[in-house]
Amino acid sequence: MERIVMLLDMNSYFASVEQQANPLLRGRPVGVCAYLSPRSCVIAASIEAKEFGVRTGMRVGDARIICPHIHLLENEPAKYRFVSEKIFSILAQYSDNVSPFSIDEAFVDLTGQVGHNSCGRLGSAYDEAVLIAKEIKTRIRQEVGSWLKCSIGISFTSWLAKFAAEEKKPDGLTVITKSDLGTIFQGRPLPRACGIADRLETRLRVLGIYDLGQLQQTNPQKLLTALGKYGYYLWAHLNGLELSHWIKSEGNEQKSIGHSYCLPKLGRDKQYLQEIMFKLCEKTGRRLRQQGLVARSIYSGWSYVEGSGNWQSRRLSYPIFTTQDIWREAVRRLLAADLTDKVRLLAVSVGSLTPFVNQMSFWHDARAAYRLGQALDDINDRYGEYTVYQGLLHKVKEQARDRIGFRKSVPVNRPV
Repeated sequence: MERIVMLLDMNSYFASVEQQANPLLRGRPVGVCAYLSPRSCVIAASIEAKEFGVRTGMRVGDARIICPHIHLLENEPAKYRFVSEKIFSILAQYSDNVSPFSIDEAFVDLTGQVGHNSCGRLGSAYDEAVLIAKEIKTRIRQEVGSWLKCSIGISFTSWLAKFAAEEKKPDGLTVITKSDLGTIFQGRPLPRACGIADRLETRLRVLGIYDLGQLQQTNPQKLLTALGKYGYYLWAHLNGLELSHWIKSEGNEQKSIGHSYCLPKLGRDKQYLQEIMFKLCEKTGRRLRQQGLVARSIYSGWSYVEGSGNWQSRRLSYPIFTTQDIWREAVRRLLAADLTDKVRLLAVSVGSLTPFVNQMSFWHDARAAYRLGQALDDINDRYGEYTVYQGLLHKVKEQARDRIGFRKSVPVNRPV
């Protein structure tokens, strides 16, 4: 039975959700931003804005210059999560194996769901997959939002399905079969493949590899020697070999949990900085507790406006899981540091993750602390963020609004 994988990728997602929510924005250039200040960046551009040259990552000031009539909006993460959950719940009705790749992308494994009644007719499994893809597109428009478009790729590996989804945007549908492997990559530029950025492209050119077709035909041992295992991964992807670790599935072991934040107010005010750091620690601790984990290492630091930064990773002699534990370790260096420039970004993450064990701590009852944290999390999950919060978050909840990145995924609500 040939494996059939579908990748659904929502087009201009955050901007399209905003246009869906406000009909007056439909058909107009829209940019979703972290903040509306000129130095902030556009995190999503509508299809109409892209036609004027507005791109993700562009400065807000530059976007206004090339598209003076663009409608700029601050992001609303709760809105995007809500829509993603509805979309992913539709996908879950077609397969038991749905793996979110980001907030606006998900893999759907249709193996065994298509082609089993086809009497072996060549291509029939792909034909059925195409019908399912078209049905999903229709259901998203009818059940979630008429202004939402998606591109879908179908192939026999997850990487090829994602490559196919990038072929036609917006609202595309592309199939890549094994018979297409001999021609699909010929003459295609290296950055067209997911995972090849400027630095890797330069290294490949040094090896005499200038397009994806050449990369596909290169001896894998040569790539392994020059680029390490990632070189082999590239060759394997292009030659139709499935590498399951490439998908961020729910069952994969997580090595770290963390958050970063670009500051709306640049400066050296340590009172302000530690309040922002506390929010990052709260979000990190909350995710730890949701997954029933504790951490034994921490990585934290900051970046300056001029580009340098101060970062440190350290191993801990005891497990941490409460917001206060994480914050105490993260803020200690910040308060002791001599800030040499205005800070533009703060980050904290925890690692060496292990399941929480119901054992008494020498100094306090760890079970009580863990359950208290979970109880507060449950209240905020049920009644909304900041229903209950600690004092340091009083100002921060307005000064540092919630954000969500494209690489963040949401849970799949599976049908009962």
